[in-house]
Amino acid sequence: MRAPSTIYLYELAWILPSVAIPVGILAALVVTAFGAGIHLPADHGRVDPTKVAQTAPFDKPGLLEVGPGRYEVRLTGQIWSFTPNQVRIPAGSEVTFVATSRDVVHGFFIPRANVNVMLLPGQVARVTARFDQPGEYPYFCHEYCGIAHHVMWGKVIVDPAPEFPRARPPEGPSSHGDEDEGEGAEDKDK
Repeated sequence: MRAPSTIYLYELAWILPSVAIPVGILAALVVTAFGAGIHLPADHGRVDPTKVAQTAPFDKPGLLEVGPGRYEVRLTGQIWSFTPNQVRIPAGSEVTFVATSRDVVHGFFIPRANVNVMLLPGQVARVTARFDQPGEYPYFCHEYCGIAHHVMWGKVIVDPAPEFPRARPPEGPSSHGDEDEGEGAEDKDK
């Protein structure tokens, strides 16, 4: 009888992990790409970095309402500030940040909103986030851009969703409705 070979067990101990680890990594990539919606940033256009302030849409930085509950923020990063450095939106809003850099590589990072993008000079970056919870969401540069890098920040202020007009109590003399209903009822009878 032949004794079992331990060489076969050692080979098996190395072969199985060498197959399982790449399969696990591939599975993690598929889950993050399709399940979590994490993608590499795409090139959404280019602008001349020396003429960002004169080029649309960055010639009018700030917040633009593009639909009900949907906003677009046109943002630029430059040595050591963001323009605009404060954005105010209602809760439940979906915000698309269209951003670029005027000078050097900057970062744009909003920790609680899953926003993390590099701002390259002249390259237009586009990232969308949803803000459901009221509060302040700071954003800051996370790419070292010089000696005052630590002061490059701003914030998204999310206000509680406004009440619907129909939920507000009516104001003025018609708030009771008794007088108006009586007059309206008499006019309808005539």
